[in-house]
Amino acid sequence: MKIYVHILLVAIIFIFNNHNTKAQINEKGFPNSFNFISNKKIKNLQAIIMPAIDINVLNSEDSIQNNSTGAKPFRFAKGTIVNFALDNSGVWDTLSTGDRIWRLKIKSPGAYSINILFSEYEIPDGAKVFIYNTDTTKIIGAFTSKNNSASKLLATQPVWGDEIIVEYFEPVNWINQSTLTIGIIGHDYKGIFRNQKIQKGISGSLSCEVDINCSDGNNLQTEKGSVAKITYLIGSDTYLCTGSLINNTKQDGTPYFLTANHCICNQASAATVIVYFNFERPLCSSGIGSDSQTISGATLKANWAGSDFSLLQLSSIPLQYLKPYFLGWNRSSTNPFEPAYCIHHPQGDVKKISSTNGSITAMSINSYSSSASCDVNINKDVWYVTQWTTGTTEGGSSGASLLDNNHEIVGQLYSGNLVAICNGTSTFGRFSTSWNGNNTPETQLKFWLDPTNSGVITLTGNFSTITSGLNKVYSTRGNGCEITYTVSPNPANNKVKITPTIPAPCNMFTSLNNGFILVYDCLGSLKKKMRYKVGDITEIDVSDLSTGVYQINICDGAKTTTKSIIVQR
Repeated sequence: MKIYVHILLVAIIFIFNNHNTKAQINEKGFPNSFNFISNKKIKNLQAIIMPAIDINVLNSEDSIQNNSTGAKPFRFAKGTIVNFALDNSGVWDTLSTGDRIWRLKIKSPGAYSINILFSEYEIPDGAKVFIYNTDTTKIIGAFTSKNNSASKLLATQPVWGDEIIVEYFEPVNWINQSTLTIGIIGHDYKGIFRNQKIQKGISGSLSCEVDINCSDGNNLQTEKGSVAKITYLIGSDTYLCTGSLINNTKQDGTPYFLTANHCICNQASAATVIVYFNFERPLCSSGIGSDSQTISGATLKANWAGSDFSLLQLSSIPLQYLKPYFLGWNRSSTNPFEPAYCIHHPQGDVKKISSTNGSITAMSINSYSSSASCDVNINKDVWYVTQWTTGTTEGGSSGASLLDNNHEIVGQLYSGNLVAICNGTSTFGRFSTSWNGNNTPETQLKFWLDPTNSGVITLTGNFSTITSGLNKVYSTRGNGCEITYTVSPNPANNKVKITPTIPAPCNMFTSLNNGFILVYDCLGSLKKKMRYKVGDITEIDVSDLSTGVYQINICDGAKTTTKSIIVQR
């Protein structure tokens, strides 16, 4: 096993020094097995039980690390190296069509969530991969051939619960033509990705943290679209930080993403990055944040321990429905620039806003620390927030941008108090220092963010000007092409008709993909599941349902519409 671990980690580092990875393209839909399980047409699954995780030891390690000198990334999942492949684990079922389904159930007792890394991922057109928990409250996928990359690696976001199923659908014309191997299984021992419908969207951040959609964030509603939570692997363990999309002088929408060097300092970790956009409550201290808007994979363009910055290029341009904003920047070393702000994800919580007014000073420090596999050697001037007026920063906030009074980046978060406290202190590596870095393209921001050699001191932010075909679809659909639905009759006792309304000339969207309809009772139990062609009038037979109130989820590929019906007898 030690030899396998060594080979796997070395291979990851080598591959990602030579190749880019693709976005975590997610085509939605539902696993094919769902059509057959209720009819008992496919085999039962026996879970593979992962080794026990000693949470006390892990928390002790984290406590020692977090209370030592210097910046540390936030670990939330302990990884186990495995080798689960299509030919050595799981269960195959052959359908009447000749298509095949492979499923593997994995249980990691006590895990709040489970994430995996496919150490080998190469599947043909028409094949699909899904990952879901056993009560199907969280489903990610479908991952398809669009997720293939030269590296053959794919990192996936955590799925709630301590038991998951990995499902692979193989078309009959591609039998035995796939490579799919799970190399790492991560056990979330801190509850960062616990079921938020149960936990009401609350992670472990301090009570003084303020949601971005509260009044304190009113003047940053545009800029918030740049900020995202990121997860990534260092070795086999999974960590969490914050980062921001950043503009360049071409203003061409290149998806550069600024975070901290102590978070990501090598291509191996960059390759496993998953970026979570718009993870925020819709209202101030109310509602549940969605973690479904993701991009997977990045390339490390430049980093330098001297100012603790890391510049990534995401594997794809964020689509317009993500509302991406590319922050501007200010490379001047002049202070003051208060009020100043930091938008971040403390403890992996929903997006928060911290602010200060008149409490920033310039400091020169010389601090060294070793953070997992990334050294931090701050030996230049930093911006020091002596006190936050609103909120604070915590573990998981690392890499978040410090914004000046013009909402432009002047630094990224290096560290805060050894133990996070409300109205505490924070230290930011200076953008002005990172600009020239160590005077090479690989250690500076200048080469990447000023490709036109304009020499400008400041650059304003903007929305992406890139409009790929899919961008246009979502952008147009978000501006007058939303499909709406009516349900009748209501109450009903026999059949319910779902009728879509599609504004002209938006009928083209009905051909994007097939949809799904789910019917839940008032206890949240799934009662019916069916496919439908987006845009068609669809009937649901409710004659076999008991009297009561039911929720219908209509998933059309771009959004989910929820309707309530009453069944009467």
